[in-house]
Amino acid sequence: MALDALALTKWSARFLTLLEDAHVFKLGTNRNYEGEVQAAAALKVFTDPEVTTTAYARGDTITYSRLTPGEQVLVIDQRQVWAIRVDSLEKLLARGSLWERALKRGAWQLADDVDDFIRDAMDAATPAAQTLTARTIGLGMGLANAYELLVDLDKTLTKVNVPPDGRHVFISPDYEGFLTKDPRFSSFNTAEARKTIRGTAIGMVSNMEVHVSNNLVVSGTTYTIQAAWDGAMTYAEQLSEIRQIPVTAGDKDERADSELVFGGKVLLPMGLANCDVQFAV
Repeated sequence: MALDALALTKWSARFLTLLEDAHVFKLGTNRNYEGEVQAAAALKVFTDPEVTTTAYARGDTITYSRLTPGEQVLVIDQRQVWAIRVDSLEKLLARGSLWERALKRGAWQLADDVDDFIRDAMDAATPAAQTLTARTIGLGMGLANAYELLVDLDKTLTKVNVPPDGRHVFISPDYEGFLTKDPRFSSFNTAEARKTIRGTAIGMVSNMEVHVSNNLVVSGTTYTIQAAWDGAMTYAEQLSEIRQIPVTAGDKDERADSELVFGGKVLLPMGLANCDVQFAV
């Protein structure tokens, strides 16, 4: 039985909202090119033109340069689909709580795929000169400090003239634990320290917005802490509305799906820095 189009539109909007809530790495990208994109679409992405200065003496002839923005092509070449089959989709929709949970899991899975894609692109494009020496994070003597590493990553971006606005860092739950145990965050009985003790998100550290993710690059017990300026990588996506698929002959199951097409490209690698870490036992 065909479902009401208005109901599908309503749930499609809800699914998109849930997908937005679940993203992590995506928060550190430039998304100005999102819109009506489709698989295999090639988007022209423009970077700011370079303006240079030259020596000049009064009366000299001035040479004027034309503002020519850089141009790169972003290809929307990734696609993932969320799809379910049930014996009565109409009954499932009527049970709103079950349908809501299904949407949440579907959105989470799609967002997980996107975060893995963005993570790998950022990791592969991080310049060797901006990859800090690996270290072991802990609280004791001789161990690297979680807070100080974030300061080092921030200063690495500053040294290559990355704008101070829009800086992000992606850390693991273990790293967040060492960060919140630092006495600079949880001691001295200040209002901010009490927030940390109660579990409030850390927010900003050393000019970078901190995001906790389980999607970091991992090799054994080594995690890659990734810093990113949101102008370094451009990302675009398009989520289709939830579609009802006609029942096939001899099959009573009804189907619904929603396809996500997306793509991304690191345009300015100098806006990335990272460091491999392990954690003291």
